[in-house]
Amino acid sequence: MNYEQSWDLISLEAPHDAARLRESPMNDKLLPQSLEPERVIDARLGAALLGLSIATFRRLDRNGKLPGGIQLSERRRGWRVRDLLHWIAEQAGETDNAA
Repeated sequence: MNYEQSWDLISLEAPHDAARLRESPMNDKLLPQSLEPERVIDARLGAALLGLSIATFRRLDRNGKLPGGIQLSERRRGWRVRDLLHWIAEQAGETDNAA
C-alpha cells in the first residue's frame, strides 16, 4: 500500500473527515505529496487508516501496542502517517523487524 492509497482509504472509511479537509480554509495549503507521510493525524483519522474503532485505537495506544504518538499539547496527541503505515506492514509481516 502506498501513501496515496492510504489517504484514499481514509477518504473511504471516514468521508466526513475527507469533506472536512476539502472545506478547510487551509485547503489551498495542502502538503506536497512528498510530505504526506510526515503528516500528523489525530486518533479519529488514525483509527480510520488502520480500520479500527476509535476506542480500540486508543486502547492499543494506551497499552503501548501502537507506534508512539506525538504529544501536540496538554490534551492532544497525533501520529505520523508513515509510522502507522509501517506498523500495518509489520502486523502483516511485510517488513524486516531488524530495520
